[in-house]
Amino acid sequence: MSKQRLSVHTDVSILKSHLRKDEKFSQGVRFYAVYQIAKGRSAGELEKLYNVSHNSVCNWVHRYNSEGLQGLIDRPRVGRPSRLTQDQQEALRQAVSSSPQKQGYSSGTWTGAMLILYIEKT
Repeated sequence: MSKQRLSVHTDVSILKSHLRKDEKFSQGVRFYAVYQIAKGRSAGELEKLYNVSHNSVCNWVHRYNSEGLQGLIDRPRVGRPSRLTQDQQEALRQAVSSSPQKQGYSSGTWTGAMLILYIEKT
């Protein structure tokens, strides 16, 4: 009896986009890439296998060599500072936890445009 070939009924790009967003998957790739380098595989092989740049593979190895496993764990990203004051942020949190109708809007669901108007009013 021959083994049936498996197939996945989806667009591969959908799977790829979900994998790239998964923090645990990304860390696992880094851990496994460093492991494979230690076992003798080249950075060139790994960049093709994981679809990453040569610099990424080199950075992972250098970070592992200088910081150990901690160097491969995702670090918090600072991001852009908020332009809202603490009071505005708190008012916005309270507003979005209730219906926009309670704030005088006709819609029952918050939209981005409504949130902008609300922020400008407060």
